[in-house]
Amino acid sequence: MKDPLLDLAEDWLWALFDRGLCAHMRGDDRLALASFRRLHDGCGKVESAGVQRGLPKPQDGNGQPADKYFQFFGAMSHLLEDQERRAKEPRSDKLPKKDADPQKHIRALIRDLENIDARQWGQPGAISLNLDDRVAALAAQGRPAVEPLLECLEKDQRLTRSVGFGRDFFRYRYVVTVAEAAHEALSQILNVDRFGEGNQRWDVRTPEGQRQAAAAIRAHWQRFKDRPAHERWMTLLTDDGLGRDQYLEAARKLLNAPRKELEKFRSPTVTEALVLRARALSESGAPGSERMWSLGTASSMALLLVDWDAKAAAEELPLQFERCRDYWNQYKGDALASSFASLSEARARFKDPKALPDFGAWLASTKPEEVSSYRWGLFAPLWSFPEDPAANRAAAALFADPKSQWHDWARRPDEHSQGHELITSPLLGLASYREIVIELLADKTKCGLVKLSEGGHIEYRTKGYTSGRGSYRGDPSAPPAGTEIEMRVCDLVADLLSQINGLPVVQPYWPEAKRDRAITACIQALRRYGNRLQHDAKMPKRENPSVAMFVFPALAEPASKEHVQFGQAIFSLDGLGKARTVPLPQRPLKARWVANKEYPVEVQWASADGKSGWRTEYWQDGLVWQAEEVVRDGRAQRYYGFVGKGPVARVPAEEIEFPAEGRWQELTKGIDAMTSVEGKNISLRLRNRAGLEQSLPKNWISKNALRAGLELVVEYTEKSDVQPWHNDAKWQMLKGKLLGGFAEKDAGLTLAPTVDAEVLRLNLGDYFDLKKAGAYRARFVFTSKEGSRWEGTSPDAYFVVSSD
Repeated sequence: MKDPLLDLAEDWLWALFDRGLCAHMRGDDRLALASFRRLHDGCGKVESAGVQRGLPKPQDGNGQPADKYFQFFGAMSHLLEDQERRAKEPRSDKLPKKDADPQKHIRALIRDLENIDARQWGQPGAISLNLDDRVAALAAQGRPAVEPLLECLEKDQRLTRSVGFGRDFFRYRYVVTVAEAAHEALSQILNVDRFGEGNQRWDVRTPEGQRQAAAAIRAHWQRFKDRPAHERWMTLLTDDGLGRDQYLEAARKLLNAPRKELEKFRSPTVTEALVLRARALSESGAPGSERMWSLGTASSMALLLVDWDAKAAAEELPLQFERCRDYWNQYKGDALASSFASLSEARARFKDPKALPDFGAWLASTKPEEVSSYRWGLFAPLWSFPEDPAANRAAAALFADPKSQWHDWARRPDEHSQGHELITSPLLGLASYREIVIELLADKTKCGLVKLSEGGHIEYRTKGYTSGRGSYRGDPSAPPAGTEIEMRVCDLVADLLSQINGLPVVQPYWPEAKRDRAITACIQALRRYGNRLQHDAKMPKRENPSVAMFVFPALAEPASKEHVQFGQAIFSLDGLGKARTVPLPQRPLKARWVANKEYPVEVQWASADGKSGWRTEYWQDGLVWQAEEVVRDGRAQRYYGFVGKGPVARVPAEEIEFPAEGRWQELTKGIDAMTSVEGKNISLRLRNRAGLEQSLPKNWISKNALRAGLELVVEYTEKSDVQPWHNDAKWQMLKGKLLGGFAEKDAGLTLAPTVDAEVLRLNLGDYFDLKKAGAYRARFVFTSKEGSRWEGTSPDAYFVVSSD
């Protein structure tokens, strides 16, 4: 029987470690100290018992026996020392107030770094010390703080209250040191990310790392503290003794300087310095991955010429492409793939006729497995120029030629999941690749199983991989949980294409007849609109830019049936009356089809009182690309061309809303409200999110009365540092002098869709007692009483009254 000592001891010691670490993070130093003392004692006893029983120790990263049984307690002794120190010293959790003596204030801020409690975002993720208030306060001190921070970086052994981890279900933890915070503050003051190869924040977690980092930063400071920033970056760029990351940082920051200053450099010029450094980097590094990474940095350096010196870039980019290709023939590594793609795309934008043929020839010579970790952006030079014959010839050579190594690979989505991102990518805009996808949509070969779990998850199993996604909740066509359905190649591909707004939705668990109808509609949509599926670099930030999107051209006239037939428009009003276009404030326009209940989804909710459950919502968000109206019997009927979940659609304007971005709060009847405060003046803006013009009252206040159905709520709390997301403040409602609502008729205010206007502005001090020091918040409340059309509230607006 296996000796249970280590298994039992690990759980017991971990519980102590976890309790102490969490107490340390939240500032409960008494519990943290007690936990770490007991943990230290327990670890010693377990280590002794394990040795006495002859239990083997685990292997370390080098395959050798580790020095301890439990490696996740590596920070324990340091934590105990830190907590023992904290127990002997006075505690202060607040940022030090500004002192008349700047150096005294800086020392107080450095002392306070031990209270940093920044939290990790994501897992894996990072702890963003650059966003911490304490680091920011030190960085704001500027040059006078450099020497004190260097001393801290070199010698300070204290810990902060910030803790990082790889995954929460792994037991390894590390505690951010005060030295790391000092390093971050120095980086901000000096505007330097790299002081040398390997000199980064996480390299200062050992005393030796602290000394080396401090020496490197002190040398940089002594060398450049009296020189302008652009001279510093030029000096570093032309220094032959630095590392590739330092060169790239120097080049990028150099080009942020005023152009008139940079044009003063003569020997070398900025262009010459960039070219020379790119060429030198291309030949540096030991053969293998080191040279490959240097070539990647050299390519990034050459690309910086694009915005600085277009003529030099047009000459240098093809040469850099050749350097990468020459090395690729010796050492194939997918880290170079991004260089081929970015260099080729830049060359194509310079109208280099050889750019896309060169790229296509290189890509045709590669094997899919040679670029396995850089698949999506690899094809950007092709899909960025879907109208270019060279891009289409290259795509045809890759995917239509049976001799190409990509030909069969692209036709096996059931054997590997690496190519799934291509099925939904802007490659669909190129006919040769689109035909492969259409071919796969006609393939009814059985390739695996789909299983619906009890929790709403959908699991896919093919001969090549297992994957999953959620959820099928809310879909009335879904079979019972636990059902297994045979999946065909066409089902798999159609399910992937359902990610693209504007294509029919296909679920692999639907009845086969329903799947077949939807797949047929998907093929028809690809044949009609396939060349509209693109990567639009001009589009605003999207949730998933790797997925193709429909991009429709702007027509100077109402769309005809031919425009629709050839995929240039979503709908035509031919035959319905006299049509006219409706200008859009921008194309496309984010929209919501509020009447569309075709695609339900169940979402979980939870309230502050502990209640929870599921509710049905619908996929309704999308983009409007087209707006036209037809006049019949003297009345205009407007329609929008909508691209959202499911097929593209012509939607009556009454069913469309244009949701706002930012702090706007939605009211009923298609109106948004915004509240803002300047000093003690509060303003109310209203916005029309409906698809048609709306008429609103123009006057919302008359003497000391607000319009019927509108109330102004003002609340007060003594806490001056309250934040909108804090729930611990006790708010007290103030009584005001505003009278009951008036309901007089006045001239209307007409707002077009997406247009907003200020309808009310007043001084809160005229109606409320705002003499007490503390925080105030105000909002407008709309009610439907007394004939008002709207219900809801504006967002809270906060302001502070000081005691001075």
